[in-house]
Amino acid sequence: MRCQLPGRSTYSEEPVAFPRIGVRRAGDRLGCRGYDRGVLGETVPGPEAGERGEATPRFSIVIPAHNEESYLPATLEHVATLNYPRDGYEVIVVENGSTDRTLEVARRFEGGNVRVVVSQKTGVSAAKNHGIDQLSPHSQWVIFLDADTLLKPGFLNDLQAKVDSARRPLAIGTTTVTPLDGDLKARAWFAYYDFSHRFGGSYAIQIAKRSLFPALRFDEDLRMGEDALLIRKARKQGRFFYLSTRTVHTSTRRFDTAGYWRIFFRYWYFSLLPVRFWKAFDYKVIR
Repeated sequence: MRCQLPGRSTYSEEPVAFPRIGVRRAGDRLGCRGYDRGVLGETVPGPEAGERGEATPRFSIVIPAHNEESYLPATLEHVATLNYPRDGYEVIVVENGSTDRTLEVARRFEGGNVRVVVSQKTGVSAAKNHGIDQLSPHSQWVIFLDADTLLKPGFLNDLQAKVDSARRPLAIGTTTVTPLDGDLKARAWFAYYDFSHRFGGSYAIQIAKRSLFPALRFDEDLRMGEDALLIRKARKQGRFFYLSTRTVHTSTRRFDTAGYWRIFFRYWYFSLLPVRFWKAFDYKVIR
């Protein structure tokens, strides 16, 4: 099937599915007026459903992508179906030293409000910083989204309602994250993580006030924990917030590969150390 997304080049490619996760395959892809059935196994609107005029505030979604050819298509397809005015958000994919077809895959979605840029430096912090450098001057909020994380149509609506209703200035935050693998172990573990991250942590998604940048940057010497450190710094500029939502879903690939208990103890040990010791930690890339 060949379909034209508004502001995008025609996309035609073999189906790419999230590997080893119990969700509908990405092969259930776009009809010419939107998803017939989404990767999350539900009916979602086509891009035209969200175009209702001017958007306030405006959002930038930055997606670092390193060797993400298997996950990135579904992530970008879901971003394309956000029920929000098309000119109210931009998407910046930052390809970062990939050795697979990530850049080629990302280019197929480029156009309209989607841009693809290449970071000459390796590492997720460098990719996020490069994305910051590409932000629209009109952007008010920046969403750093992992390339294996899916947004449901109402995400930006939920986020806008949250920031609009805040009584005190918000600086940075995160959201509830639901595992795509729905087994009991995954759901229990993510429930714990969601509880702990209400107090200032983050993993699959970070949301920051645009005005924090470029004064704040992700520490490119850190191989893990760059998001937690940025949150610590940003909280000095304003309030941390937690968005309770059912619109953010992520893969469990790292847990499936490394094991839940191993990751649990590693992160607890990591969180107890002073920041100056964080640089000694390595972060194995899992794809």
